[in-house]
Amino acid sequence: MNKKLPLVAVVGLSIFLAGCSYQKTFNIGAEQPIPGQDANQNLPVIENNQNAELPDAPIDGYQGWNSFSNPDGGYSFKYSTVWNAAINQYNTHNSLFGVGATSQSGKGGVEVSNYTGTLEEYLNFLERNTGTKYLTRENLTINGIAAIRTKQEGSPVSGYSVLLKKGDQIFKIFINSKEAEDIEVFDKLAESFKFSN
Repeated sequence: MNKKLPLVAVVGLSIFLAGCSYQKTFNIGAEQPIPGQDANQNLPVIENNQNAELPDAPIDGYQGWNSFSNPDGGYSFKYSTVWNAAINQYNTHNSLFGVGATSQSGKGGVEVSNYTGTLEEYLNFLERNTGTKYLTRENLTINGIAAIRTKQEGSPVSGYSVLLKKGDQIFKIFINSKEAEDIEVFDKLAESFKFSN
């Protein structure tokens, strides 16, 4: 009987050790190979998300618009295909835009002026020295740059402006119109204004 006990103990221990040496690790969430299939073979991914909604693609508010760049002025903007845009032939830092705009004339444009003061000081300076009154002054940000949007009454023209400052220069984007359709296109053009250098 004493001889059988060690034999039973040895057999039991052998079975126990054999079981311990065979371990399979399962990674929860990991793809497991199908028996008889190479583990390195790529399996097709089947998703059953018939009710899942796809996110809406971002809408480009300027789809179909043209891009304009003035290298001498150091800026660019987008404009409606109904309008034209051109570099002002008399001062290549300035630009003109609007329906039928040319390098000589336009309903609106961009004027670049040297001025060391603030935008508010510049508007006050214009009021004192021209026949223009700025009826509203709204602070806003265009592409990370502080700006002021104004409504002005003047002689001989009235309309809207957006002014930005970079260094010692003021960039005045303007439209000489009070027509709602023109103002809507103008505001969108002004929102696309960027400095290029």
